[in-house]
Amino acid sequence: MGQYLQFGDQRFDLSKSKIYRIGRDLDNDIVILARGVSRLHCIINISEMLGRKYISDGDGLSIASRNGTFVNGKKYRLSNHSEHDRSKILEHGDQIEIGLALLFYIETSSFDKNEEIDSDVTITPECDGY
Repeated sequence: MGQYLQFGDQRFDLSKSKIYRIGRDLDNDIVILARGVSRLHCIINISEMLGRKYISDGDGLSIASRNGTFVNGKKYRLSNHSEHDRSKILEHGDQIEIGLALLFYIETSSFDKNEEIDSDVTITPECDGY
């Protein structure tokens, strides 16, 4: 299974198990230059070994974004007191708002319609005596 972030007509591949840094700073893995986006706005942690994919505001530890990170309209912010309001496990189709930027988290099956199909396969229909 693969996953990516969709931002307008751009796709950001999230297929590697790692922590992806997202924000307007050019040193981030994913750079979003939109109003209201912090230098380091949020992180997405892809851990295939643990079977988890989640988003956290800021750096996920001690530095929060200025405006918070919204997923499906709910605000997640590192400075919130509740652990449940600091990060969210990502699911296919989640709508992520950072500043004025709108992104979508997309998961694809192992066979995606955009993947190349093996053209060497021959399908022979069965015939009943014809």
